[in-house]
Amino acid sequence: MPQLSKAVKTGRSTAISALLMLSCFVVSAMAQSNGAACNSTSAGSGNGSVDCSEAPPFVPVIVGKPYLSARSILIEAGWQPLLNDPDLGSSWARRLGNGPILWRAGYFEVVTCAPTGAANCVFYFFTPDGTYLRVVTTGAATESDLSPITVTSATLVAAERATSEISMANE
Repeated sequence: MPQLSKAVKTGRSTAISALLMLSCFVVSAMAQSNGAACNSTSAGSGNGSVDCSEAPPFVPVIVGKPYLSARSILIEAGWQPLLNDPDLGSSWARRLGNGPILWRAGYFEVVTCAPTGAANCVFYFFTPDGTYLRVVTTGAATESDLSPITVTSATLVAAERATSEISMANE
């Protein structure tokens, strides 16, 4: 039995090392798409440590949380809400669904909202180094109750994609 236990521990250790190496590879690809580089000098050293000094910022778990709570969590973690020009509130992308309600409430990071179905909205946050986080929500709100708006995804995106989506919505 001790041999089996040792084999399971070794297998787990190998799996963890493989996951760490894979995560550094993914981080490297994401960082490179943002014009940075990730050094995985210790990924293959066998000690299970990974050095990704250019890794994207920490993204807290916000999926499933009400948007207002998720927004506070992101800001506490160092993410900044995109500050669209308040005069752009009449943009076609924000005239539909929850868009006008969110805009009037001062959530200028909303980029676009769907008028039907799950009432999806897209928000953007960023870090000072230019990393973008795309947050998608569902749930129809009212002027007096934003709580039905819930985060369904939070995805790091390349700056080019973020700026393209944002500028299309601001036309």
